[in-house]
Amino acid sequence: MGIKNRRARRRLSKYNDSRLTLLIVALLSLISIVIMAAGVDMYFLFSAYIPILITSLGMSLCGKFPPEFYDQNFEGGYASMEFLDEKVFYVFVAIAIAIVLVYVALYFLSGKGRGGWLIASLVLFIIDTVIMLTNAPGIRDIVFHVIIIVSLCIGLADHYRTKSAREE
Repeated sequence: MGIKNRRARRRLSKYNDSRLTLLIVALLSLISIVIMAAGVDMYFLFSAYIPILITSLGMSLCGKFPPEFYDQNFEGGYASMEFLDEKVFYVFVAIAIAIVLVYVALYFLSGKGRGGWLIASLVLFIIDTVIMLTNAPGIRDIVFHVIIIVSLCIGLADHYRTKSAREE
């Protein structure tokens, strides 16, 4: 009986570790959004890609990048660009933060052994990864996304092993 309890505790611990991974992803994504919005060209690799992409798009469309960025990436350069109002940038940031809050909500909803919500977070993060892969990411981005997906899968597998053991 003691061995089964230790296994169940270990599986529950792995499930909670997966949930914690989700919370860390949300926190680092939020910090990345704030850092980028402040004008620093940096983001954490252990974060969701879509919120960072949306923030970057808002920065690009609203002229938040240095003039050299536009000179190197757009025909006619900075001088030929017509930028959107700064308020639009804040809408982009709000959308990015809303996506991060979805991850936070999934963390809380997956508590008390509700694995379906962790499945939802896994699906959301796989979508995030697919979108990242369509934008020619660096190898480090891919590695960190794989680590996060594996962590979520391990937690889910242990959750369902524990659940099936209880039913037996």
